[in-house]
Amino acid sequence: MLTSAKPQCDILVEMLKLHGVHEAVISPGSRCTPLIIALTQCSEIATTVIVDERSAAFIAVGKASISERPVVLVCTSGTAVLNYAPAVAEAYYRHMPLIIVSADRPLEWIDQDDSQTLQQFEALNNYVKRSYDLADNCNTKMRQWYANRIINDAIIMCKSPQPGPVHINMQFDNPLNTSAESTAYKWNQRSITTCTPEQRLSDSDADKLMYEISQADSVLIIGGFHNPDNELLKSLEKIADVFPNISVMCETVANMPSHKFIHDIDATVSAVPKDRLKELYPEIVITFGGAIVSR
Repeated sequence: MLTSAKPQCDILVEMLKLHGVHEAVISPGSRCTPLIIALTQCSEIATTVIVDERSAAFIAVGKASISERPVVLVCTSGTAVLNYAPAVAEAYYRHMPLIIVSADRPLEWIDQDDSQTLQQFEALNNYVKRSYDLADNCNTKMRQWYANRIINDAIIMCKSPQPGPVHINMQFDNPLNTSAESTAYKWNQRSITTCTPEQRLSDSDADKLMYEISQADSVLIIGGFHNPDNELLKSLEKIADVFPNISVMCETVANMPSHKFIHDIDATVSAVPKDRLKELYPEIVITFGGAIVSR
């Protein structure tokens, strides 16, 4: 099978497949041609082409939130990657797995008044779990080994221990549109994985928490950003039925629809007279999910 003549692109695609990544959203450009060639020649990865990078990034966030699997974002060099920032920031705080891959000019061209060159490495550093930079020279065994390790690390970081976006900046020199047989680099395809231990409260900790909750006059459970979870929904409904001292507030973004919960948090709180607010202060607050939108 033909793929990009840039071996790092072949390594990237092979690692994505081995790690179970099957969707990419591409914003075309000349510098990212090697990435486009590699991805579109791979039948295991579905590609969606969105010209506008800002829109492309939000579409990728939507795909990741539905599939709960990493989605790849690909853009060309220059300010293109900066257009990803709003969606990447949302993905960071919602713990959505995104793998941002930006094509870049070679390092020696940066800050030399060359067209579409700027400091791309770590450009999204405040809103990604980690940033990576790969030089164009990837034609030796050691360079390919390094590219393989970096890409493995990025995908693992994206998926665990808590999902979130990562940024891989890949430098490409001319020529950009040449192809090669992908088998030329198969010797270097190592898939590195991690083990995820089960997270569970010990019986003694569970008993202690249960005792504290049962002794409190008022307990408030608040749900923020959360993916749909029927098991959690049923548990919360059972809690709301069994324990008269527990109230459950869930925002729409918590995806916990139930008439047993309070969903209009701001409207509910604002309806309480200010001189009675202190009477409603809970003794225990339990939160789940991400940030809440309510004030």
